Amino acid sequence: MSRPRPVLNDRSCHSIRNARNGMDLFFPTPTIRRCFMYLLAAMSRRYNIGIVAYAMMPNHIHIIVNPGLDPSRPFDLPEFKKQLLANFSKIVNKIWDRNGHVMCRDSTGDCIRIVDDPAELQQISYVECNGVAKGYGRRPEDLDGAVSMRRWLTNPIAVSRPQIYFQEQKWADQEVLRLCVPKLHAGRGHNAATFQKLSQERLLKDLRRVRRVVKKAGKPVLRLRDLESRIPVHKNESSAADHSCAHIVGQDKARKAAEYHNLRAFWAWHADALRRLKEGEEDVLFPPGTYKAVQKYGARVASHEYFRAKLRRRDRPRANNPFELGRAKKSRRSVTQLE
Repeated sequence: MSRPRPVLNDRSCHSIRNARNGMDLFFPTPTIRRCFMYLLAAMSRRYNIGIVAYAMMPNHIHIIVNPGLDPSRPFDLPEFKKQLLANFSKIVNKIWDRNGHVMCRDSTGDCIRIVDDPAELQQISYVECNGVAKGYGRRPEDLDGAVSMRRWLTNPIAVSRPQIYFQEQKWADQEVLRLCVPKLHAGRGHNAATFQKLSQERLLKDLRRVRRVVKKAGKPVLRLRDLESRIPVHKNESSAADHSCAHIVGQDKARKAAEYHNLRAFWAWHADALRRLKEGEEDVLFPPGTYKAVQKYGARVASHEYFRAKLRRRDRPRANNPFELGRAKKSRRSVTQLE
């Protein structure tokens, strides 16, 4: 069982997931790209998750999401990721006539909370320029649906249900894939039109820089027909290394350390609160972002402001609290010395 993870709707999140064994399973066929677009549109509508940007590379996927796009409806980010990846894995296995796991296991650094406005623009630009940086075409449009387009902010794209895998009784005939404004920019008053202009200017600027880097490195620019003719093969026999806390894309070392520190604080607080709840203690306070304990036990959760306070790693001073053990030992040692 994986460790719990905070599920918050105050920031956008950048989710990354690798294919197992480094296999190029995703890119080659237009059917896979069309199925992924349809799944994104269907799951975002079903679980109230806004899609900010996405990119599907040969062996990994980037998705930037807004949890809780509609404030009047509940959102379910864990179920969105679970159903999206599970259905997509079944589609990939069916297309390539294979069995087994497609995605790497969940890991610490595969979901990044975006910290500020410049980071939102940087992450969106990184995701949509990723294919060009790898030498797949000269523009995101060359990848034909594998990368989100900025114009979808004001002109959503309708995706018809692919013939493969999807049943008429369970899936709609057509889904609308629309992009949304990320959380922090939306809080500053940006609508779809103004943010489209802002993000398009940043994207064009970064595309020029990426093309210069690719040209200087002497990388060949592959066409889409060349990619579609590839057959997936194992690049290595061992399992592909998943994303760890040291592999957080587009953030400096201080932000990586802060992200990992906050996650460790959440784990410790959550484990202590869950233990006390199961022991029968009443009025236990869980850390902000607790999801399954609320659904299963009806737990009480602290506010975001409380989590950002200096005492964010404990809900109240307790002698048996793991965060107070060191302080309690020091106080006992000082009393003994005085005696």
